[in-house]
Amino acid sequence: MKVCNLSQTPSYGFRKTQGALSFTYLTLAIMKNYALATLALVLTMSLTAQPKIRKEDHFYRRTVVQRIDLNEKINRPLQTARRLAGQQESYSGLVRSLMQALEEGSIPAYSADDYLTPLGFDTICKRIKQMNAIYLEQDDWDEEWDSDWDDTEPFGTLEDTVMMAENDVCDPDYGPFESVVQIVEDWVFDKNRSEMIKQIQYIQIIWTDPGEALPEKSLLVFKYDEIKDVLDEIPWVNRHNDAEDRTLKEALEMRLFHSFVINVSGHGVQSLPEAEQRRLELVAFEHHLWSY
Repeated sequence: MKVCNLSQTPSYGFRKTQGALSFTYLTLAIMKNYALATLALVLTMSLTAQPKIRKEDHFYRRTVVQRIDLNEKINRPLQTARRLAGQQESYSGLVRSLMQALEEGSIPAYSADDYLTPLGFDTICKRIKQMNAIYLEQDDWDEEWDSDWDDTEPFGTLEDTVMMAENDVCDPDYGPFESVVQIVEDWVFDKNRSEMIKQIQYIQIIWTDPGEALPEKSLLVFKYDEIKDVLDEIPWVNRHNDAEDRTLKEALEMRLFHSFVINVSGHGVQSLPEAEQRRLELVAFEHHLWSY
């Protein structure tokens, strides 16, 4: 008499259950990979793009003016972009690229007085030459006097210098404008995201005296929404990692620069310690909205 060994004869129900579990695990794995890919896409978009926030979702908002010193080491990639290892390419920085696009007519510019009045390139070129002429008017007498110098010869006036500059061909020197820029942005606490979102609104171009004697002057402003496409084509070179090169648009929106606060909703800042205090106040406000 042959005895049937049940352990060697798997039932149909067991095979069916095992198949169902395998299908369930496979489905969960696919859903997990999809969820991770979606999360990575959302995080990437949140880092490289300014989200649009409805005014109805503004729980808190402050207009902050930040000053960026392009001569700082961390901000040098915004001033100029060069690849020295393996490539000898050189790109224009933030200011020069925007001014070249303005000269080509690709983007508009506005007056720094009201942020509304459009400015043509000819008008801007005259302002640039006037500002540079004021600097050139400062005489440097470090060298010895020429013995043939006629003391009775009158000096040229500032008006004469400016008039000569205006009559020249429009080939402006952007050097004095590549040291400092200011960004005007809104710090908005979004009800839906429950976080503080920094939205850049304007970029202001500043003239600085190369001799560090005259006060700074505002040349013009650009609306950020109108120059994003231009900034997205200009490289931001990472000098420590070739695989992490970005564009100027990504660098600005990912906050890959150092700046300090000079104005918060119309209230000016008088010193660097006060600037840091005002920044920390904004950070602390967001922190205290949460309860742990």
